[in-house]
Amino acid sequence: MGLLAAIILCTLTLSVTTLPIGNKSESAIVTDTFDIGPVWAGDPVLFALLTQAPYQYIAYYDAERQMTVVQRNLNERTWTSTKLGIITDWDAHKYISMAIDDDGNIHLVGNVHASPLIYLRTAQPRNASTFVKLNRMVGMNETSSTYPIFFRGPENEFIFTYRDGRSGDGNQIYNTYDLKTKTWRRLLDKPLTVKDTVEDEVDRH
Repeated sequence: MGLLAAIILCTLTLSVTTLPIGNKSESAIVTDTFDIGPVWAGDPVLFALLTQAPYQYIAYYDAERQMTVVQRNLNERTWTSTKLGIITDWDAHKYISMAIDDDGNIHLVGNVHASPLIYLRTAQPRNASTFVKLNRMVGMNETSSTYPIFFRGPENEFIFTYRDGRSGDGNQIYNTYDLKTKTWRRLLDKPLTVKDTVEDEVDRH
């Protein structure tokens, strides 16, 4: 009972820092902090922070292990919270990845570990309260996904990658997003790799 109480009472805190200019030996200085709310701390799963003016977003698992997204205007201290109805378990691999496309729509993938893709996108630009569960991108090789990452290509392409399969027996898949049709397609006809290549901060299983 004591362990459960300790887990539930952990609080997600956002620290705002300034980086030193010129003197690389100096450390970043914390200029402000925000207490977001109680979070699940049963395992060291990674959360997602996204800042694009005029808004800031955080995706995390709350004290009941439910995936939650909060949003605020950068000029304000009040956060609005949206529960996504997705419950995680004791698995540090099930981190959350979140990014915003050039139309302002937010894309989110999380709570996956060699399991079906969980993919959400907002119906309204820059509005985290309008997430819709799509749970598919291309529709192929999406039943055993792990380690989701959104990133930009050399021509500003909006790209998503993940491992399809299991540790030691997986392919690295890359998708690219079409803003006009709001659809995903394969960036490459074949997987770029046939084994794990993406480095992250958790042990692989």
